[in-house]
Amino acid sequence: METKIVFDLDGTLYDLYGNNYMNAIERIEREEVGMFSKEEMLMVERKSFDTIISKLLGIGVKFAVSTWLPKNVSDDYLKICYQEKMKWIKKNLPFISEIAIVNFGTPKFSTIERTDEMWLFDDNSNVCRQFREDGDGTFQKNGKIVSKVSTVQVNFRGKRNVVYHLEQIYKAKTGFKSFI
Repeated sequence: METKIVFDLDGTLYDLYGNNYMNAIERIEREEVGMFSKEEMLMVERKSFDTIISKLLGIGVKFAVSTWLPKNVSDDYLKICYQEKMKWIKKNLPFISEIAIVNFGTPKFSTIERTDEMWLFDDNSNVCRQFREDGDGTFQKNGKIVSKVSTVQVNFRGKRNVVYHLEQIYKAKTGFKSFI
């Protein structure tokens, strides 16, 4: 069974909001350049994240990013944000094999090529719900039904949350008992 894990960026892997959500939104509305290019903004502990990603890659799991561009900004700013996000992904998440940087509100399930089992990590509960609903009984190009669609709503205040859930996926797929 082919498995793909899809990551959202903003608020899931990329600490766009920090401790001040409204300030980040205001800075985007002012079209501040550099909002999506800060290298130190990875929201997980790097060493444990890299370790579990390596283990999952070793058993054939594929990885993708599906992230939205800001809403209510100029086309020029959208291009800048797209370039910043792409550069950040390529530098900080080199294991990603599929990247979708799309307009705000685009259903994330529609942005990624289907596999047998798909997981979405996102901080937005509505996006998670829609991903599950959109994936229910969806057909791949070759007519194969996606057999499992799951989501993890990430608590953006807990850096361990993403790694923990990745470890649980690895354990379920391999029967591995402990990372201690």
